[in-house]
Amino acid sequence: MSAELLRRIFPFLRWPRPDRDLLMRDLMAGLAVAMLSIPQSLAYAQVAGVPAYLGLYAAFLPTIIGVLFGSSALLSTGPAAMSSLFTAAAVGAIVV
Repeated sequence: MSAELLRRIFPFLRWPRPDRDLLMRDLMAGLAVAMLSIPQSLAYAQVAGVPAYLGLYAAFLPTIIGVLFGSSALLSTGPAAMSSLFTAAAVGAIVV
């Protein structure tokens, strides 16, 4: 396999290499999102009636796949329940 083909299949190979400062900031942001995502994903799984660990898989596997195979080096992920509730409330008031 050529290097160009590998870069096309795995887009993260084309990303610029981060420095130490950027890695520390990304680590802090990742920890903040994980502190919100882990309890939320466990709770959603329990509400759905499935084992709690499946909520973790549902939260983190799509994120990892999106990071590795997405076309952008920047990815915004995290809990979105509150924004969904606000959107539902706003649209519900208009539709009714």
